Amino acid sequence: MVKKGFVKTLEAGIAIALILVSMVFLFPGETETEPQISDTGYNCLRYLDYEGVLRNYAANSLESDLISDLRKCVPPILNYTARICTSTSCNTELPTDKTIFLSSYLIAGEAQIDRTLINLWVWSK
Repeated sequence: MVKKGFVKTLEAGIAIALILVSMVFLFPGETETEPQISDTGYNCLRYLDYEGVLRNYAANSLESDLISDLRKCVPPILNYTARICTSTSCNTELPTDKTIFLSSYLIAGEAQIDRTLINLWVWSK
């Protein structure tokens, strides 16, 4: 009688283990998806704006400072480049073999600066 209960409990434990292992393979964890990459770029620009440094970079055309400051926010698994655009054309050289995501952030004009568009291109390494 004791052996029957033990065997049933063991069978139930094995069944639960198989179900859990199956769920892990059928429903893998979250990976960095395309919308998340684009959101990461925009959130980094927004963070710099909330810190108050993005407007300074835009007003003084400090593109290299912007790029180095973004390294604090952009995850190391991603490559990026940024441009401060004062005209409608804002081109940069980008890799042709990657899927690239563009995040744009507009700094509205004030007394000292005009409207300035900041573009951040992000791609996987």
